[in-house]
Amino acid sequence: MNDKNCSLDPIPTWLVKKCIPEINIILTTILNKSFNSSVFPESLKEASVRPVIKDRNEDHNALKNYRPISNTSFLSKLLEKSAIRQIKSHIEDNNLHGSYQSGYRKNHSCETALLKVVNDLMGMVRTKGAAVLILLDLSAAFDTIDHSILISKLTTEFGIQGNVLEWITSYLNNRTYKVKIKDVDSVIFRLLYGVPQGSLLGPLLFILYVKELEKIAKKYGLSIHVYADDTQLYISINMDDKDATMENIVNCLHEISQWMTQNDLKINEDKTKMILIKSKRNSSDLDFMVPYGEDEIKTEDAAKTLGVTLDSKLSMTKFIQEKCSSCYFHLRNLGRIKRSLSVSMRIKLVHNMILSKIDYCNSLLALTPKIHLKKLQKVQNAAVRLIYDVPKKSSTSKYLKEAHFLRIDERISYKLCSIMFNVISGNSPSYISDSFILHNPVRPMRVGRDQLNVTYDNKTNDIFNLMTTKWNMLPLNIRNITSKELFKAQLKGYFFNESFGGIY
Repeated sequence: MNDKNCSLDPIPTWLVKKCIPEINIILTTILNKSFNSSVFPESLKEASVRPVIKDRNEDHNALKNYRPISNTSFLSKLLEKSAIRQIKSHIEDNNLHGSYQSGYRKNHSCETALLKVVNDLMGMVRTKGAAVLILLDLSAAFDTIDHSILISKLTTEFGIQGNVLEWITSYLNNRTYKVKIKDVDSVIFRLLYGVPQGSLLGPLLFILYVKELEKIAKKYGLSIHVYADDTQLYISINMDDKDATMENIVNCLHEISQWMTQNDLKINEDKTKMILIKSKRNSSDLDFMVPYGEDEIKTEDAAKTLGVTLDSKLSMTKFIQEKCSSCYFHLRNLGRIKRSLSVSMRIKLVHNMILSKIDYCNSLLALTPKIHLKKLQKVQNAAVRLIYDVPKKSSTSKYLKEAHFLRIDERISYKLCSIMFNVISGNSPSYISDSFILHNPVRPMRVGRDQLNVTYDNKTNDIFNLMTTKWNMLPLNIRNITSKELFKAQLKGYFFNESFGGIY
C-alpha cells in the first residue's frame, strides 16, 4: 500500500498500517469473500484521476500532453495486489508473457529494454552498415481498451477462465471516476472503456492486451521491444536492396495499424518518430524514408524513448548533455540551502538527486568515448565540492574517496557487472541472458579460465561483448558470491580499491 493518501480513503493509509494486527482478520475476510464470489465490490470501483504532464518541456495547455493517473482506495489496491500475485504466477509459470515486453515485469526495466535495443542496433550497424529505429506512440492507449476484447484475449490466449475471469470482468465493469485538479473535483463519470492507468491491475491487463504486436513484427523480419505502451521497432538496412527493407517496414506498419483499429487502439502519427542509424562510411550518401499514412514518418537526428535520448550515431552525447543539464539544475538548488545541511545530509541528497540521474541507464554509455564521459565526471566533481565546501579548481580525488563515490567509468563497469550477475543468478530477462553461455568445462581449464567464465558468441564490438570482458576480469572470489547484496558490496569495494587503493 502507498503511504500517499487518496481522497477516496476514509482514514489515512499510515493509520491503517499501524492497525494491521487488529484489522488483519477483517481485511482477509473481505479479500476472500471477493475472490470466492468473483465480485469486485462496487464501492471500490471509483477512481480519482489526476492529470500529470508527460514531459515538462511540452505545451502545458495541450490536453494531449497529459497522462491521467488513477488513484484508488487502499482497499482496492490491496484486492488488486492479491489478484496480481495469482494472475502473474499463472502467466509466468506457463511462459505466456511476450518475450520482448519489459513493462511491469519482475527483473525487467527500462534499462534492460534499452540495453537490448541499443546493443542490437550497434551489431546491425557494424555488420550491415545501417539500421532504422521506429518509435511508435500510441494515443491514450490505456484509456481505449475494449473490455469485451480484453476478456476474450484473456480466455483464448492466456487460459484465464472460471472464477478468475468472472472476478476480472467484475473489476472492469461499472467503474467510475472523477477528475481532481488541486482541491476541485469534477462530477462523476462512467468508465466504459480502458483500464485504470495508475492502478495495480490495469497495467498488467494492458501488456497482455498488446502481446500480439510481437507476432506481427516477427512476420516481417523486424525486431521489436515493448515497454508498456512504448514500442520500438528496428531492422538492419540491406544496402544492396533498400527497397526490400522499406517494403517490409511499410507492410509491418500497415498490419500494425489494422490490428490497432480492430482492437480500439490508435497510433499517434504526429509523435511517431524514426531514427536512421548509420556507420561513418555511409553517413552522407544513405537516404531512407518510410511512407506512412498520407505522409511519411518523421526522421529525427535524435529522439527520446524511456527517458533516454538516442541519436543517429548512437554516440549518447545528447543523453549525456541532458543528464548534465538536469544535475547542474539540482546542484544550483542544493547550493542555495547547503549552509543549512550537514555533510551527511548533503551526501544523501547528492545520492538521491544527482547520482541517481547519472546512473540511470548508464550501461548504455559503456562504449562512449572518455572525452564525453568527462562531462559527467565534472558533474560528480562539482557535487563533492558542494558536499565538502571545496574551492572550484581544487582536486576532488580525496573527497570522492571520502564520500565513497566511484568515478563515472567505474560506475558504468559496476552496472555492467551487476547486470551480468543477474544473468548468472537467473534474474535477468531472457532476451539478455540468452546471449551468454556460462563456461562448463569437461577437462581441466587453461590458466586464466575458470568455471564462472562467460562466453558471448557475437564477435562484434558491442556492449554485451564488453560486459563479458568486464565480468571475466573480476576476481573469482567475487564472481563466486551468490548473495546479491554481498556481491554488490564486494564489487563496489573492488572497484573502489582499484581506483583509490587501500581498503574499502
